[in-house]
Amino acid sequence: MKNTLLNLAMFIATVTCYAQITFEKGYFINNSGEKTECLIKNLDWKDNPTKFTYKLNSNSTAEITNIRSIQEFGIYNTSKYVRSTVEIDESSDNVNYLSDIKEPIFNTEELFLKVLVEGKANLFSYEKGNIKRFFFSSENTPIKPLVYKRYKVSSYQLGKNERYKQQLFTHLKCKKLSINDVKILKYNNKSLSKYFIKYNNCITPSSTKPSSNNNKPKRNAYKFTIKAGMNSSYFESGNSPSFYFGTIENSSFNEFKGFNLGMEIEYILPFNNDKWTLFIEPSYHLYKNSFNATDFSSSSILLPLGVKHYFFLNKNLSLYLSGAFNAEYVLDNNFTIGNLNLSPDVNLKTSIIYGIGFRYKKMKIETNYSRKKVYESLNPLNVLNINIGYTIN
Repeated sequence: MKNTLLNLAMFIATVTCYAQITFEKGYFINNSGEKTECLIKNLDWKDNPTKFTYKLNSNSTAEITNIRSIQEFGIYNTSKYVRSTVEIDESSDNVNYLSDIKEPIFNTEELFLKVLVEGKANLFSYEKGNIKRFFFSSENTPIKPLVYKRYKVSSYQLGKNERYKQQLFTHLKCKKLSINDVKILKYNNKSLSKYFIKYNNCITPSSTKPSSNNNKPKRNAYKFTIKAGMNSSYFESGNSPSFYFGTIENSSFNEFKGFNLGMEIEYILPFNNDKWTLFIEPSYHLYKNSFNATDFSSSSILLPLGVKHYFFLNKNLSLYLSGAFNAEYVLDNNFTIGNLNLSPDVNLKTSIIYGIGFRYKKMKIETNYSRKKVYESLNPLNVLNINIGYTIN
């Protein structure tokens, strides 16, 4: 088991080093106004970046530049960022840390703002952690924050400062937009982008450049995979009581094999080029073995909840690493050594599961490892699973 895990760790390190790094066609404009065509490392940033990595061509060395040197950069058909010194309210939107002040508390900062919509009126966004803010500009208005803030009215009541609706109704007037269009606006990408596109098309029909986010192909945020596999388990040798573990060793009863069947549900997080997913994988597991006067059988329901990180090796093939917290409910258990019958201490067990796998198109093959305490009188059980899966959507 130790050799298997060591070889697995070395394999993960080797393959990860060769995982594909994506540089895509883009450009940047420096402080002198000079535009440079290049290849930019596309990290599909969740938080607005302060720097980026680029190559002048596919054979050149990667270089890093930052916000102090660049006034604008973009990846064609994907995203665009402009540098601007703006007022920003960074008050927390976490209900446990809300301010009791209705008005925004502004600080002046130099930021890369993401361009969402361009035209007669422009919409920008900024994100950092759990803070999401929007900004706008027009022909007669420099970049300004669109004001939205949740605050505490009392210990039991929350309020909302939705001044952004008044701002848009005042600054972006058009015959096709009414007060009702403003009233229903939500403070998010989708709602605000639709409003700005509608305004721009009203002012200059068909002249609006599409939102850079809208250029990304629509994706299914969820993946459902049916899985089946084989289990192999080993009790750790060492300091278990000789009466129990000695009997197991003397009978060569040190391995349990079985099978599992389940379904994995993955949610693809909307950043970093779909490399991160959250997953839950309810599954049924059965272990069994018998030797002379020793019998073991166990069936249980596992419910791992965890995260995966993908490394895209090419268009169809990817490597992924996973980690999950697992809750296991024992349905049936029988461990008999001669006339002695052992029962698990509790029916609900918890453990941590680590895994590595490959996805080729809709097929998956993976191996998972966990270590769990099944019986108080015996050493922990090491479990290694090998699974094959098929994604049905």
